[in-house]
Amino acid sequence: MTGMIRQYISEAAGIAVLPPLDNNYKSGGGSVAVGACVVVASKGEVGKIITVNADDWEDKLGRPLPMSQGPKAEGLRHLKDALDKLQFCNVVRIVAADARFPSLSLSITKGTAPTKANHAYGTSLSIADAHWLQVFPVDGDPSTERRMTISNIDPTKKRFRLSFEEKLQGEWKAIPAESFIVGVDVNDRDDSGLVAYLPVVLEERSTRFRAEIATTVDFDAVVENLEVIFDGGVNGGNPTVDEWKAAWDLLKTDDIDFNLCFAAGNYEPTAIAHMIKIADGRLAQFRFDVPPWLTETAAADWLASANLESYQASCSHYPYKASDEWYGGKSVWGASGAVTAAKALCLSTPTGHAAVKGAHYTAAGPKRGTINRRGIEALHMTGKLEPEQLVEARINPIAKGKIINDCLNVWYKENYLRFEHTTALLNDLCHEFLQESAIVQFEPDGLTMSTLQEIGDNICKKRVEAGAFVDPRNPAKDGKVPYRVTVKQVAIDYMHVEFAYAETGVARRIGIQPRLMA
Repeated sequence: MTGMIRQYISEAAGIAVLPPLDNNYKSGGGSVAVGACVVVASKGEVGKIITVNADDWEDKLGRPLPMSQGPKAEGLRHLKDALDKLQFCNVVRIVAADARFPSLSLSITKGTAPTKANHAYGTSLSIADAHWLQVFPVDGDPSTERRMTISNIDPTKKRFRLSFEEKLQGEWKAIPAESFIVGVDVNDRDDSGLVAYLPVVLEERSTRFRAEIATTVDFDAVVENLEVIFDGGVNGGNPTVDEWKAAWDLLKTDDIDFNLCFAAGNYEPTAIAHMIKIADGRLAQFRFDVPPWLTETAAADWLASANLESYQASCSHYPYKASDEWYGGKSVWGASGAVTAAKALCLSTPTGHAAVKGAHYTAAGPKRGTINRRGIEALHMTGKLEPEQLVEARINPIAKGKIINDCLNVWYKENYLRFEHTTALLNDLCHEFLQESAIVQFEPDGLTMSTLQEIGDNICKKRVEAGAFVDPRNPAKDGKVPYRVTVKQVAIDYMHVEFAYAETGVARRIGIQPRLMA
């Protein structure tokens, strides 16, 4: 064995191992379909992005609210629809300004009733005078059906069991993984060498609770057995438009990725316009609804009045009620989540190249555009529009509440950007190039130009093999090859890369021409 190996050449005699040269770059891979939305929920951390999947969303955010609470109850239903096909979804839970979380503070005088209080979300708590411990939930649950217990007090080791319970069907049940043996000394460690100091234990091992503790605590003088119920937590009323906008702003961060986002039952045009602005900036497709309780005629008027336009956004109308799996009967909610699921299915559909997503597949029709609901029943028998009027309005109808029946963006220019698959393909290509081209940012001209050309050609070649790029429809103008990648140096520090490509079409319209033969 040798000692430290020199990894550079100097004037000294010897043999060095130089750092490896690796100009290989990542191609494809990663998550296929990732969503983003903002919802009103009965629990869930506030002011943070919560990542959920089809298995844990209800655990983290609670069951959907009853529809008697109005449109804000739609959000989790849309989320559930989307997670039928999304790999996972980045969710922000929004609450109104009057929402509160509770806290319990224990007095330094034994036998004194705990102090119960509530606080606005975002408040930093500190322990009050004459108290030694303050405990509070951090998972966004109002905790009105929760209690804290102190038991198994060990005066020798100066530790006790701190547990949390929840009332289910009238009985107190232990909350899973929320019971701990803790101490009050900042240097306390258990027999395994793990930290036993109460605030640190909750910080490291609890997903639901946190605590503040006095700097010095006289264990024997203050610790006593108790059971105390949290009180004062409320979810509040309806968030304002500004609160919706602020919640969506959290999704601007580059700490997360997503390629699909949806309004999740928000029907406020100003808020939707803000959502679209974020989708535009993220190169992420956005789905929203006109209010489902409107007739088609009223829906077209609503969308025209909203004055929304973006080739990243598409609009659906779902004037149907369907079975409510949580409360029974039938409820009405929009289809932004269901349409997002349809596009997620497109992205995960195998193509002619293993590293290419199915972005060029369209989220419509019986193969990929089926709505996963039961007991579907139309709300209106009047106020219908002709198919051409729906196209002009840029509303994608859902035939009989079961099949997405068009694939248009709210883009009123008569060019290819009005088709949702055009945007999806554009976004997918740009995201892949952004990721791969980072390898040569700040590199010298020669290496940069040759590598950008190679990356661009490889990205496009894969899409030809996948069937996303096809021979140009106008070879006299565009030539005969499916794509061209041109790299030019515009300034000493600026490389311009142009992708010209002919994308596949989609059979939105099929004509049958009978011809009678003699």
